[in-house]
Amino acid sequence: MESKASQTTLLAKHVGITVSSIDNALAFWNGVLGLTTCATVEPSAAEQNTLTETLTGVKGAKVKLAHVKITEDFVVKLIEYTSSPAENGVTIKSKPNVPGTMYLSLQVADLDGVLEKGKKLGWEMVDGTGVITLPQCGPSAGSRVVFLKGPNQEMVELVEAPGDKAVKGVKGSALVEEIENGGEEEGKEEESAKKSDEEVKDKKKVVETILIDDC
Repeated sequence: MESKASQTTLLAKHVGITVSSIDNALAFWNGVLGLTTCATVEPSAAEQNTLTETLTGVKGAKVKLAHVKITEDFVVKLIEYTSSPAENGVTIKSKPNVPGTMYLSLQVADLDGVLEKGKKLGWEMVDGTGVITLPQCGPSAGSRVVFLKGPNQEMVELVEAPGDKAVKGVKGSALVEEIENGGEEEGKEEESAKKSDEEVKDKKKVVETILIDDC
């Protein structure tokens, strides 16, 4: 009987993406996806000369880093090599079936808007691909999905779930409608509570009047 190995993976911390320019990359991650840069790092010369070269195996490697927050516990680490020429790797013509290809999957609001803005920054659908709508079965039923390739050959999968046309405030979002409806309900509850207080005060006045009359 095959024994099951104990789980040694404790947490997913980040995904690292090598880019040609931190600033250009952040135009997409911040400007199009609306994510926040939580840290930018440029290690000291001493650290660059020893730690970075040892870690990456790149002779004379010097880097700049930017951490883009996806959740409280997970970030995208953008890495710009500032001193070493890039080596040939995956090409823009590559597709998801190329061994070694990796991608990050993100759920977004307003997929069409993201595609339109991303295209202006060099993010386009992988050659020969298109937006699909998942069949009506399973937890992702009805979601729209597409693979997008960036100018640094990075690949992301974008997913727009039904009802999440615009989570960040545009009409049509299930989340926004829920918040708005919640606000309306809260307003109704406050109005109802106010009426109840007024009714209690009216009854108290009646009781006080009766007591006075009884005297």
